[in-house]
Amino acid sequence: MRRPCALVPTFLLQPLIENAVHHGIAPRIEAGRIDIRIRREGTELHLEVLDDGPGLTTAGTAGGGVGLANTRSRLLHLYGTAQRLEVSNGRHGGCVARVILSFREPAAEPADNTRRTS
Repeated sequence: MRRPCALVPTFLLQPLIENAVHHGIAPRIEAGRIDIRIRREGTELHLEVLDDGPGLTTAGTAGGGVGLANTRSRLLHLYGTAQRLEVSNGRHGGCVARVILSFREPAAEPADNTRRTS
């Protein structure tokens, strides 16, 4: 059985992981943890970056910095309103950055493995 494959914009998770390292892990003396979770829910693709750092401060909940602003802008350009980027405190501490996109699969390859040309 073929597992579904989803299209995800290149480097979409990079700024979210960088934020988790910079804000959630780097300020600590002890080791930290970053989890990446990806799942399909019906017609949506959910991508999450979770860290076990201190979480968002009141000042940090205002919308984020340049990386989040650029990611939001890029998602809006690529997906219109069929996307969301949410950043919140995790249920058990830390921070969660969640991207929700409409699930898109790559175009099917020709059965004879020949390449398409334009």
